[in-house]
Parts: sequence; C-alpha cells; structure tokens
Amino acid sequence: MGYFANLYTVQVEENKKGIQTELRVYGKGLQDGAAYVCWGDGVRQPNNKLHEYADGTVVCDAELKLLTGYPYLEQSEDPHQCILEATFNPMHKDDAVLMHFMLPKRFIPRKDLKPLVQPVSPYIFSHKERLCIVYPCKGPTTVQFAISKIKEHESLKDFQTERLLHPDEVRAAKVELEINFIIFKFKITL
Repeated sequence: MGYFANLYTVQVEENKKGIQTELRVYGKGLQDGAAYVCWGDGVRQPNNKLHEYADGTVVCDAELKLLTGYPYLEQSEDPHQCILEATFNPMHKDDAVLMHFMLPKRFIPRKDLKPLVQPVSPYIFSHKERLCIVYPCKGPTTVQFAISKIKEHESLKDFQTERLLHPDEVRAAKVELEINFIIFKFKITL
C-alpha cells in the first residue's frame, strides 16, 4: 500500500490463439499528485469509496485516468508460455509507479527462464485461482519475466507462490573432511 503517481496493469488471458496481454496505464493528471493505492485479495467494507482496477485486485482512493494510447493489446501464439515485458517512464524521475501483473488461471511466473528483470522483489498473491504479481517502483521501471502453464495434475497449491520470483537463498559452502581410523573418528567442518 502507498501513494503512487501511476498504475501500470498487465492483465494476461488465455484464448484460442494463445495468450493475450492487455496493458493499461493510469494516472491522476498533471496537477493532482499521487493517489493512495492498495492491492491484495480480500473483502473490503461496502461504501468505502475506493475505485477498483484489475478485477478488483487494486483499489485506489481516486478515480484514475487511462492515459492516451491505452489499452494496448499483444498476442502470443504459444498457449503454454510467454515473456511478459513492461517498461514505463513516469512524468518525473522520482514518481512512484505500481506495476501490477495478473496471470491467467493455471499459469505461474518462472525465475529459471530468461529474461528476468525485476526492479524490486515482488508481492505475489492469488485471486480467483490467478496469480497477481506487484512491483512498487520509483522512477523509470522495466519488468521482464516468463510465465508458463502448470501441468494438468498440478495446482497453484503445489507451489510456494509467494517465493516464485524471489531470489534463492545463498548458503555458505560447507566443506567436510572425515577420517576414520577404525577406533578414532576425526571430522573437520569448515
């Protein structure tokens, strides 16, 4: 949650031709400053006067204006995987931008495929059997990652979804030497 000058949404849908991506960029206007934006799956109180975006997974205290040239549609012919790319340069170099991706049902992000460009570690949550990936950013921003469809026998519950795009933990190398002299056992760990 926070104050953002722009909201960049990428809604990805599976269709008969493959995978369709719809990009939208919203802003408050030249003089209006930042809007309070929050994201996540849950139930909000009625009459809260919040405006919904991206199937209700993002809400805002202001009605945001769709920027000229949007929505923009892209089509990928591969029905099982594609690369998602989003680049945005806000009006001011220090403006906060919320990058929000909504994947199709049964798709997950892949950190093991290239390219993988992330400005920050993302927030990942599920909404109606779809994963949402959110990057709160500042200034010019580029996000790139691959998505792929999970196998028929798998479900989103089989994955640790909140960690799918987070860096793996780096563990210190452990060297062990064990010498066994029948009676004595000597072990050194470095």
